[in-house]
Amino acid sequence: MSLAGGGKGDGMVPSPGDNRRLFGLNTAPRFGEEPAFKKKTLFVLGAGSSYEVKLPVGLGLAKTIATKLDVRIGDHGKNVGEGDKYLLGQFQNHHPQQFNDYLRAGWRIRDGLPTASSIDDFLDMHSHELMQTIGKAAIVRSIIEAERESDLYFDPNDRSKRLGLEKLEGSWFMRFVRVLGRGISKNNAPQIFDNVSFVVFNYDRCVEFFLLQALQAMYSLPLNDAASIVQDLSIIHPASFLILATAPRSRSAALRTTTSTTSSSRSELEHTQSSSLARK
Repeated sequence: MSLAGGGKGDGMVPSPGDNRRLFGLNTAPRFGEEPAFKKKTLFVLGAGSSYEVKLPVGLGLAKTIATKLDVRIGDHGKNVGEGDKYLLGQFQNHHPQQFNDYLRAGWRIRDGLPTASSIDDFLDMHSHELMQTIGKAAIVRSIIEAERESDLYFDPNDRSKRLGLEKLEGSWFMRFVRVLGRGISKNNAPQIFDNVSFVVFNYDRCVEFFLLQALQAMYSLPLNDAASIVQDLSIIHPASFLILATAPRSRSAALRTTTSTTSSSRSELEHTQSSSLARK
């Protein structure tokens, strides 16, 4: 088992030294070298793994969510707070009879979050259904926006712009993929993940998206072929399972590529490239 970064709520971030200790290998390829992962290897990724590409962790994510839920209605129904009008508008449209109850539930989260280390810790303290629902919806909304602001973002509709892997130089993502591909030819690319699996204690889809892009660049593969390979990689997102268990159907769709890659279809993996990571 290999460990990268901290847990989803502890806010730990890895240093370059951590990356070197993580893989403990010289990343320069050598002719005729055997694959690096000859034994089954599980990577457990915490919040620090996504922090390297500018995703929020712990207190940072909690602060973003608290701001989104700061919706205060003034004269003529105008929002006089800093809250996310779109997010609350969805609750108003779909749950008009309960909207005020959801609004108050959001305020409870807003006011209570400063006392917790993370949104996860805070929601664990409360079994209130409306707080759980609006809190998890705010997590989804915040992560989707953060993905768009991350170093993995690009516009797929602009063919002159593609993900610049050079932006990720020095990160664990690049160190990992260099070790991963060692000794594996293009003909054997479909077996590249045979001995690798992930448990990712993050809500985002950075690992899936990066590997999809990296395989295309490494082996000059079309998107469909890269997606087929990544589809066989086991990636479990325990935190996302908790959201999917209670989220409305529309919210679940936004996270359908994050639960377990082994249960995803190829079209869902391809959707990762053109969804919120790569589309404004």
